[in-house]
Amino acid sequence: GFGGRDWQVPVDRARPKWTDALGDDPSATVETYDAVNHHLLPGEGEPTLDEYYQPGSVAEGIVDDLAAWARTLG
Repeated sequence: GFGGRDWQVPVDRARPKWTDALGDDPSATVETYDAVNHHLLPGEGEPTLDEYYQPGSVAEGIVDDLAAWARTLG
């Protein structure tokens, strides 16, 4: 997954490389979470390095998606 607020690895540059590499693999899903940064923490406005020093939790929707994906591995 990609964070739409990720200034370290911008989604517009990284996502096409991953989707090209994965091709038509039906087991692969690439998601973009617009409201999170590189650490998958939610935020608003222009992303900055300063927000990396603020405590936070991974966005709930991402945790839900990862849990659903993990259940398919069994």
